[in-house]
Amino acid sequence: RCDQACGTEQTCVAGECTCPTGRTRCGDRCVEIAIDPANCGACERRCASGEVCSRGVCRAACVEGDAMCLGRCVDYATDVLHCGGCGIQCGTVSVCRNGLCIRQ
Repeated sequence: RCDQACGTEQTCVAGECTCPTGRTRCGDRCVEIAIDPANCGACERRCASGEVCSRGVCRAACVEGDAMCLGRCVDYATDVLHCGGCGIQCGTVSVCRNGLCIRQ
């Protein structure tokens, strides 16, 4: 219901708390299940110590095409929080294509 507060980064759309594009709602948080080692591939699926989350799978290292950024494997070509480089954010109305932020 929209009369209750949504979590940080979430917005109320048609009575549901939703996350920005590229992020998944896990409880009251928005997370990137493709790279979050505490929510790898699904909410609350943790990677083992020393593993990284790369494209939603716990691995010993990043898969080819991904880069390590802030302790996580990211794809600079498509990641809206690391578009074209570590920490370059596209914002909530853009997508990342080929390393460039493009307005939707």
